[in-house]
Amino acid sequence: MITEVQSEVVHSPKEYQSRLDEIEKQYKLKEEERSTMQEAIQEKKQSIKQIEEKLNFVQKISDDFHILADIYKEQKYFHF
Repeated sequence: MITEVQSEVVHSPKEYQSRLDEIEKQYKLKEEERSTMQEAIQEKKQSIKQIEEKLNFVQKISDDFHILADIYKEQKYFHF
């Protein structure tokens, strides 16, 4: 652990600037990755919402068909 920290210690202004630039570049990349991930998450949430709406619609239609089937059976039963 100490050797890892010592290897990251800079000893001149030029090395310091170089290390700073590298860290800033990594930070910007992480920010971009985070932004991309947040956009993907929002898109997934929207997709999930749309799928839930469609699923609810299908469930309602299915329930309606069951009601119609029950009515048909009752009508058929009373018809004879």
